[in-house]
Amino acid sequence: MSVFVSFNYSDKEMVGNLKGLGISELSIKWHYIETDLSNSGENAIDNEIRSQIRQCSVALFLVGDNAHNSPWIKREAKLAESLAVKRIVVRHPGTTGAPPPELSSIRPINWDREEIMKSLGL
Repeated sequence: MSVFVSFNYSDKEMVGNLKGLGISELSIKWHYIETDLSNSGENAIDNEIRSQIRQCSVALFLVGDNAHNSPWIKREAKLAESLAVKRIVVRHPGTTGAPPPELSSIRPINWDREEIMKSLGL
């Protein structure tokens, strides 16, 4: 299974925390944007997001206190939806920030190994 992980760069520790739940021990290939393309233009950004999401059956959006206004997360949410990739929203513990409007119709799940695995279909 391949999973695209979307997160606000200022919350990048959440990716490590996600892997720390033991989910990464399963046969999951994690995809996420590792390169800052903000100076490369809109097309380069969209192409990189699209190339990563296309490889995945699920897009997992990590929501903390900084995701609500993130233009990257909004783009990733729109592209995942347009590519018919299943979208999951996971709230990081101790945070209260809202998901971006593009994900407001998806109920966030708790930061819980079993709940995340169930949402991933594992």
